[in-house]
Amino acid sequence: ESDFGIKISDTTLNNWMRAEDVLSPKARRKTKKALKKKLKERLKDTASEKARNEIKESISILDEQDAHPRRPRSKYAGEMIQMDASSFHWIEGEVWHLHVAIDDADGKVVGAYFDRQETLKGYYEVLYQILINHGIPAMFYTDRRTVFEYKRKDKPSDAEDTFTQFSYACHNLGIEIKTTSVPQAKGRVERLNQTLQSRLPVELRHAHITNIEEANVFLNSYIKKYNNQFALRLNSTKSVYEKQPSMEKINRTLAVLSTRTIDSGHCIRFKDKFYFPVTENGDRRYFSGKTKCMVIETFDGQLLANVDDKLYLMEEVAEHELVSKEFDAPEEAPKKEKKKVYSSNESSMEKSQLCELCCKTKAPLWC
Repeated sequence: ESDFGIKISDTTLNNWMRAEDVLSPKARRKTKKALKKKLKERLKDTASEKARNEIKESISILDEQDAHPRRPRSKYAGEMIQMDASSFHWIEGEVWHLHVAIDDADGKVVGAYFDRQETLKGYYEVLYQILINHGIPAMFYTDRRTVFEYKRKDKPSDAEDTFTQFSYACHNLGIEIKTTSVPQAKGRVERLNQTLQSRLPVELRHAHITNIEEANVFLNSYIKKYNNQFALRLNSTKSVYEKQPSMEKINRTLAVLSTRTIDSGHCIRFKDKFYFPVTENGDRRYFSGKTKCMVIETFDGQLLANVDDKLYLMEEVAEHELVSKEFDAPEEAPKKEKKKVYSSNESSMEKSQLCELCCKTKAPLWC
């Protein structure tokens, strides 16, 4: 209407489309069944072989679309969590990926997070919401994607398999991961994606959301509203979620590990910045060039380095000196802030536990 000045009601447009045997992607099963019956009756009265083949193809497509065998829900909350990410124009001019998780038992959305791509961070954020709000689930049911599956070591003689980062995090928490290449097998999260793609963009527009940061904040209230409207009410005793882990364990487990090589300037390069490994006392350690290390970025953003199975803080190297000894007057020199020393009692992570994590993983295998 805004482009051509032509006004057509939804009912009229729907009738026109149905007359041409074109259904909405959101059409109900009853509507599809009625169309299939209509096509079969038309097939009986059609003599042309070409026309009959076209009708048969249309019936076949409807059969494929309707192939969603019913499956009983899981008995307990937390027994199976279906996860997925859907790419969509959630706001005008922006394509984001919405990472979601839904409990198979009661249909409750237990986690949701927008990112610009399907990312490890997106799934970590969803897992964080689950751990904080519900506890540790028994199993995730997901697509067969790299972020979920584990990969075999390069050496064929080594029978041990090594997990990708998300899978390893789940392994440490005791969460089983099952994958499938058939979308219909995880129909609950697939239907959730369709529902959210129909409803959420309207809600985002009404809330005047203009960027992804605002959208993620909005999701918190929207998911509560969605669950109140659609989730089943289960007896609270019918839950197999394990007790919520401590924040220390969450930050330690939802970490991103990256292998690095110390350069000739004794620094570690990470995300286009350079860092010195420093001890608990704030003293820099100058390791020789080509020394291998592992950078640990915890969920709360702390950076640590594991070198030779010892853990160090990472001190960023400034691009420019803060003070010029030659040209700054003493009163102009800014006071240098004292760097907070890493302490296992104050930190959100236990050093011994992190070292154990690093020792159990093989650096070259982290994605």
